[in-house]
Order: sequence, then C-alpha cells, then structure tokens
Amino acid sequence: MSLMPGKPNLVVLFRAGTDSKAKNRFLAEEVDDVQRPGRIGTDMRRGIRALFMTEVGRYQGYVVGLDPAVPEPERQRIKQHISASRFVYRVFENVSPEQIVLKEREPLPTPK
Repeated sequence: MSLMPGKPNLVVLFRAGTDSKAKNRFLAEEVDDVQRPGRIGTDMRRGIRALFMTEVGRYQGYVVGLDPAVPEPERQRIKQHISASRFVYRVFENVSPEQIVLKEREPLPTPK
C-alpha cells in the first residue's frame, strides 16, 4: 500500500532472510514508543503517523508514513535511526513502493 503522493514517507526494506521475530524486534526498537503505564500496547514514536506492510521485488518491508508537521531535521533523524537498524537493507524517502526500481542483478544481502 502506498501513501498519497507528496506526503512524507519512508519505504523500509528488510535484509533477505529477516524472519518474523526479527521484524517484530525492528518494530519494537525503531517504530514503537515506550509502553505507557496503565495502557495496553504502545504508540508509534513521535513523527511516525502510519505503518503498512509492503513488498518490493524480493524484499519485504514497511511503508512508514511520517507526520507532515514534523520538521525536516526530525524526519531525517527518524530516517537515519531506522536506516541504522541491523535488519534494514535499504530505506527510500518520499516514494511509494511502486516507484522503486532495484537493479536486476542486485545480490540479495545476507542478515547481519
């Protein structure tokens, strides 16, 4: 699923071989905020508004919808934080998954 054109978003693709447990850990470490006492579940980190599963070619991942009101330096901080995850292969900014073209002979990265 893609977000509306012109809306800030990230497309996060996982490394090949990233299993469900690792994906859940990515969400807990990079997307979810700290659980608040007396509440069930967690909220997304400040600046993240939406999250949708996606696939691009052979890669699974997420479209991370960013809050348009968040200043550019904060959006870049979110992108850098997510990009640094050991589970992430690549992060694309302000595109929909349908717009991403990966190199035909690009090798599958192995998990760290």
